[in-house]
Amino acid sequence: MKFGLMLSTQYPRRTRVADYVEGLVEQVRLAQDLGFSSIWTLQHYAANLDTLQPLQVLARMIPESGNMSLGTNIFVLPLHHPVVAAEQFATLDQLSNGRAIAGVGMGYRRTEAQALGVELSERVGRLSESISIMRKLWRDEPVQHVGRYYTLDDVSIGLLPVQDGGPPIWIGAEADAAVARAARLGDEVIMLQVLKASRIERLLELYRSAREAAG
Repeated sequence: MKFGLMLSTQYPRRTRVADYVEGLVEQVRLAQDLGFSSIWTLQHYAANLDTLQPLQVLARMIPESGNMSLGTNIFVLPLHHPVVAAEQFATLDQLSNGRAIAGVGMGYRRTEAQALGVELSERVGRLSESISIMRKLWRDEPVQHVGRYYTLDDVSIGLLPVQDGGPPIWIGAEADAAVARAARLGDEVIMLQVLKASRIERLLELYRSAREAAG
């Protein structure tokens, strides 16, 4: 069993967040010394708390993180263009020499979706389409894509990841349909820590059977 550390990167409104950065650095150093395998950060926009953005935090922690993986839990993928997301994660993967994990999810906050001009009803489609595009971009394939939400005409990204095929994609899921989707589209599933053990066990059975069915 491996253990990861979820960094707390949200603070009271209009806090001088810079004062807390050294504390985050110390947490990461201690996690490395204690043998943790990974560190994780969350993402929100237009939040009611001062919130650091995850990829920048993880990049800052690279010198202190040793060999730990650096993951987002989660990066709200439907709020980003897949080319932008692919290059951002490729950058983190290069800076960390291949230790990035792209933990992505649909998001749920109407305020941040509205602020960025995304309808909540579009989340599933945008998530699925973006993952497909990102994987192709990370494989250095010029992408021709005409989809419901994105159109790309012979696009290649400017920076490839260190990891062959790109960072592993972990997908946040809680409902049955979301867990099955994560099995089809992702490399691992991220589940809420507040779920009861019995529900996690059942969802893992669903996840494994869906992966097997998807080949």
